[in-house]
Amino acid sequence: MKLKAPKKFFCLLSVLVLLLSSMPVSAAENTSLSLWLSDAEAKYCSNAIRMFQEAYPEVQLDVVTYSDLNRNEEIPRMQTRLMSGEGPDLLLFSFYGYDDAYKLMKAQVFAPLDEFMENDENWNREDYVETVLDAGVFEGSQYIMPLRYHLPAMLTTQGRLDEMGKTADDLGTTLSILEEMALLKKTHDRVFASGGFVYLFYLGDPVVDYEACEVGVERELVEKAASAYREVFDEANVIVDVDSFICGYGREIAEGKAFFYLPPSIEETIGNAMGAAASDLPVLLPLRSADGLTTAEINFYAGIRANSENKQAAWNLLRCLLSEEAQTELQESSWNLPVSKAALEATFDAKVEEVKRRIEGLEFGELPEGFLDNYHSLSANPDRAIFMTRICMADFYDAMLPFYQGSKDFDECYTEFENFIKIYASE
Repeated sequence: MKLKAPKKFFCLLSVLVLLLSSMPVSAAENTSLSLWLSDAEAKYCSNAIRMFQEAYPEVQLDVVTYSDLNRNEEIPRMQTRLMSGEGPDLLLFSFYGYDDAYKLMKAQVFAPLDEFMENDENWNREDYVETVLDAGVFEGSQYIMPLRYHLPAMLTTQGRLDEMGKTADDLGTTLSILEEMALLKKTHDRVFASGGFVYLFYLGDPVVDYEACEVGVERELVEKAASAYREVFDEANVIVDVDSFICGYGREIAEGKAFFYLPPSIEETIGNAMGAAASDLPVLLPLRSADGLTTAEINFYAGIRANSENKQAAWNLLRCLLSEEAQTELQESSWNLPVSKAALEATFDAKVEEVKRRIEGLEFGELPEGFLDNYHSLSANPDRAIFMTRICMADFYDAMLPFYQGSKDFDECYTEFENFIKIYASE
């Protein structure tokens, strides 16, 4: 005789099956996740990748790398795929001027991160340098997560300021520094210790108005800066051969062979300040906008593809990249500043000792009291943050080059750039 299950049992079983079928599929069910980054970045992020794989062993992680030598071709190719709704789940971009974070956000190729941040009980925005994170916000939503940055500041010395008859406050904006360079060039052979800089980024905010499809910085301000820069253009593009890039340019300034140097990283800022300190007092001049705002340059960031089917797994990996341990590794490997406040706090003292080891045997001095605290404070509290893009680097440079070289006037070159912006930003 067969035993029949009571109708109540079948009713409960049906409800259970219905509930289970309506629940989201867990990450354990063969979730795959693709990550796109360069060979160098893969090394920078090795700890974060390891942490993710240990925490989420059920996720099959496919790391797609490209050679740094092929960056010029690979990044535009990936941008084209993104615009078509294709590509890896999580993308990591380093700044080299080939990508345009603003245009990618405007085109909504990245997924908004607000829901993931809100639902992640371990996420706390206050644990990070919020001004830098804010750069990844577009129309009220966080689309991009900055991962590291740099706070640019000109290095000079008290001796050079005295020679100019200026105080640090007199050189309180990028324009005032450029105009002083132009004056110095009339009577001195050398103004820079090395390298030029793309001043458009530091004049005002926004650099490009992507909504209005126009240049965001006032034309008059750009003309004044361009006219001053033209006076030092030739030497701004010549690198001086010194015994050590990490401290030699600072000594050049202290010895009166130049007046300014723009270090590209925390190591070179600290190292060249120590090089200058061998015989003079180093002084930092932040590159401030006309409104007095300091600028953080974001040079590594992440975004989740808008139509990815693995957004939660991508967010989990992104959270590993934002951890203090991974942020510390990222900073140590890349010479830039982490967005994690905890990782940032331990950066400066450790860097002084590291730089000392690197320049052992070369002439340098101890940093004056308050120098490191000032640099730390400037770095940890930027007034604004920007993604550096090709449009304001190579494209602006190419448009203004005839003016720098004297073959065209400013109006003609600026109009060319202005027209380019109108077309580019509207596409």
